[in-house]
This record gives sequence, C-alpha cells and structure tokens, in this order.
Amino acid sequence: MQNNFNGGIISPEMYGRFDQSKYQSGVADACNMMVLPHGALDYRNGFEYVTGLARPFRLIPFVYSDEQAIVVILCPPKAYFATLGQVILDGSNNPVEVGIPYSAAELQGIRYAQSGDVITMTHKNHAPRLLKRVSATSWTVSTVSTSPPIAAPESVVITAQRTNTENNHLTEHDYCVTAWKGTEESDKGTGQGVQNDLTVKPNTNTISWTPVAGADKYTVYKRQSGVWGRIAETVDTSVIDSYIEPDTSLTPAFTRNPFSGAGKYPVAVSYIQQRKAYGGGAETPQVLNLSRAGTEDNFTHSIPGQDDDAIQFRIAGRDGNGIQHLVPMNDLLVLTSASAWKISAAGAITPQEIMVYPQANTGANECTPLLADTVCIFSSDQTGRVHELSLSANRSGAYQTIELSLMCPHLFDGYTVVDQAITRNPFTCCFFVRNDGEMIAMTYDPLQQVFGFHRHKTSGKIKTVAVIPEEGQSTLYLGIERDGQLFLERFRMRRTFDSMYENHMDCSAVRTFPNPVTTVTGLDWLNGKAVSVLADGTLELENHIVQNGTIEVQHESKVFIIGLVYEGYFQTLPLYEAYQGFNPLKP
Repeated sequence: MQNNFNGGIISPEMYGRFDQSKYQSGVADACNMMVLPHGALDYRNGFEYVTGLARPFRLIPFVYSDEQAIVVILCPPKAYFATLGQVILDGSNNPVEVGIPYSAAELQGIRYAQSGDVITMTHKNHAPRLLKRVSATSWTVSTVSTSPPIAAPESVVITAQRTNTENNHLTEHDYCVTAWKGTEESDKGTGQGVQNDLTVKPNTNTISWTPVAGADKYTVYKRQSGVWGRIAETVDTSVIDSYIEPDTSLTPAFTRNPFSGAGKYPVAVSYIQQRKAYGGGAETPQVLNLSRAGTEDNFTHSIPGQDDDAIQFRIAGRDGNGIQHLVPMNDLLVLTSASAWKISAAGAITPQEIMVYPQANTGANECTPLLADTVCIFSSDQTGRVHELSLSANRSGAYQTIELSLMCPHLFDGYTVVDQAITRNPFTCCFFVRNDGEMIAMTYDPLQQVFGFHRHKTSGKIKTVAVIPEEGQSTLYLGIERDGQLFLERFRMRRTFDSMYENHMDCSAVRTFPNPVTTVTGLDWLNGKAVSVLADGTLELENHIVQNGTIEVQHESKVFIIGLVYEGYFQTLPLYEAYQGFNPLKP
C-alpha cells in the first residue's frame, strides 16, 4: 500500500527503477490534483472568474506589502490592475488604466524589478519605463531619465575683494557650483573665473549664485591644475574663498546615459547592494550598468573615481549569448541563454572591487526566474526543463545547477515554458505554463527533499500567470483563452479551516443572496457554455447552456456556485512485488 505521493509524477522511463526513493512516493500521473508537501494528493480548487479582456495580455505582480498587493495586467496599449478578485475601478466606475508602449508580440520579452511603489520595466526594443503607483486609482508610466533630478545653480557670480594690492601676482581662479537633492548631485554647470592674489591677506573671492528650487545643499568646486576639487559645502547661496586648498579627490560628477538610443536599451533589470542594475541590449548583449550607490538611475562617475560611482563593464564570455536575467541573491546572478555568472566583491561592490565568475553552463529562457528562499529556479533555454541554481555545499561561494525535472522529463520535452510563478503560502509551489496551454506545477521544499510535479489543465489554454499575497495566502492569477475569448481568473488553494474556498469549477462565480431565489443573472461571460450549478450545496444543473447571462434552477437557494466542470485524477505507479519474483511494468 502506498501512503505517500509527494514524489509527484514519474516518467514512464523510470518505471523499472524501484531502487529510487522517489519511486516509492511517486505517481504515474496526477491531473488537476495538488501534491501536498506532507504526502497527500488534493483535488485542486477551481479558477474563479475575475474579468474578460479583448486583447492578449501578460500578468506581473506588484507587491508593496502583504496588505497592498496588485496584479498588473499588461494588455497593450493599456495596463489595468486587479486585486482581491476584482478589477480596480476609478471614481467613475471605469477600470483604472495607463498607457504602455509595448505591443502584444513584445509582452514575453518584458523584464521587471520593483522598488517601493515603482516597477522598472525593460525591453530590448524600448527605453526603460517606470510604472509608478501614485494612489490606489492613479498610476503613471514614464521613461527612465538618467539626468540629475535637480538643475545646477545659475547666475554664478565671482566677486574679487583685493584689499591688499601690494606685490600682487594676479592669477585666474575658476569656480563652479552644484546643487544636491538627497543623495544626487546636479551637473557642474558653467565655470566662472576671476583674477586675484589670494596668497595675500586679506584678499578673498566671493562666489554667489541664485538658489535652486528643491535643493538641499550646494557644493563649490575650484579648478587646480586642470582638475576640479571641492572647497566647500553649504546650505547658503554664497561662499568666501580665502585661499582654500581644493580637495581634488572629490570632484563634480560626469553624467552618462548608457541607454542613449535603440540598440542600447537594456534587456534585464534588478537591484544589488543599493544599486539598480541593467543588463544586455541588442548592441550591448553582455554589458552591465550599475547605478551610483544609493540611487535609482544615476549613472554619473567622477575623475578620479569614487567608491560610489556608477559602474559599466562587459562580461568577457567565451560566447556571445546575451544577458537574459539579473537575479538578486547573496550575489548578483547573471543568466544568459547558455550560462550563469556570479557578480560579487569581497565587500561592497565598487568600480575598483568587482569580480565576475562563471558558475554553470546551463542557460535560462525568457521566463522570469523564481526565488525560493536561497534558491533560484529557472526554465532552461536549451532543454526546456526546470533547473535549480543554489550555493554549492562543496565549493565555497560557488553556485551549482540541479535539474529538478530529471524524474519527469516527458512533462517538458517538446514543449516551451512561456510563463512561471511561485506561491509561498500555504506551501511553496511553482507553476510553469507550457506553450500548449497546460500548466505544470511543482510542490517544492528542498530541505525536506520534496519536489513533486503535477499537471493542471482546464477547458482552454493557460497563457500567463502571476502570484500576489491575498487574504492570508498566495493567490495565483491566470490569463486563460477559452473558445477565442480571453479571461482573467484566480486560483486559491484549499484550506481545511475555511470552507469558503471550496469551489471546484473553472471560470466560476459564487453568488450569494440575502433571500432565496431561483434566477441568477449577470453571467454574460458564460454565454453559450455548458456549466454546472451548485445551489446551497446541491447539484441543481449539469451541462446547462447559459443564455443571455442567466440561469434558472428549480429550488430557491441563497448560495450559487456556477462554472465549468473539470476532471481530477491520478494514476499510481507499477507495484513492486519483490516477494513474487516479478515486476509488473504496467501501471
């Protein structure tokens, strides 16, 4: 008797491998059944209808906190937003929307990284964009600007006070002034000069300028031997130079735009050590750009260099495969279509202290890698299978790849993974959407050596997925095509202590009425489809065709669950009858 199924689906090629521990807990098939970490198989919950869409779309998560989580629906030429199973509406009861520059064909190539209320989106055909939440019903999309957030002071005036004119040796004194907003400095502006002899007391030069709106402070620089050096910082709008020696180790920053035109737009984006990182591009496939420390999109640098300067470098690889993803872990992992690299430093990453090491020769496809604690899970571009990238136990600081789908390659061979997502509550489960519309899931707990695969399908094709936290658990949102129509639906796992989640129909709706009724309206998305109807827990209708968005039942009821029926089943592996001396290799 088999009492543990957390090994998940096992390939038919493994049917004779009774010596494998996974075989003892595996199954031949599990369709629409969830493999639970503790060993049980559970008939999955249904997919709940959220809304219909007129054009192809892709889902990405926006998670500010467990209480503020939204699914972003990229549906060119607009983006919409949904949470708690509903599309977010504005004050006029219209969906909140914002324009986006991408086409439907470009959705798969979008990469993203979130920081606070802002999602940075990249695509090789477009300049990076910032999707920003201004309020619950207001969002903006803007192009990333690498220019300083504040202008340099204007009308800089240098006034020489030559009180002592005896034995003067007049020399040229050049000055420039920058403004600061937070941790970011403006351009140095135009330098101004005056002649004076500051070696003679009490001669001085007074540098003054007009204030800059929003400036927190100002820095004054003086040129010495062709190099600018800092002489003062102030919150005022003037400084007196009484022969202050400039510190040429602190110079004004030089602005640089690494995304100056088509071909240089980055492919990937992430964060590492308080820097935003961009990587890849049509003309710069192996180039990385790290912003100035403590800033978002400031790519300024100084001469001589400073530890917090922006960094640009190229990975010197053996091949020309471009950067696909940047993954923030203990180090910054760079995934190309053929390999994995580690970007690290002995301490903080600086322009003088940055190291690049090759880690693996397994590359990733376009799907955003998944993070599960200290592990990165990605779909291979070369084989289409699922791999784990984690720190090696045998090599200090090195990463290794392990194929997680080794026991069930038939689930991925011949297919392409087009999207993926991961839930973390009530347990960790990865979902991989295949190009044929079926979704392969993997229950995952590496410390307990659990990675069991299971299949999920519906009457249609699953196209895209994203996960956000909702109502105390991870909720999976799905984009599904059914009979040429596109739907946004959501999936919440069953919880034994909360019966409200018991819904075993897809594209479904739960309708509750204060008084018993026999008619339910407003089901237009189900028109022409054969549905089943549960009324107060009783199966009232089966294979009933919805017309005019309305269904009628015989008995008055208060709670209705209406949707499309799906089938869940599993098949055990061949039993090993060792004591009889034979192995029946047929399930």
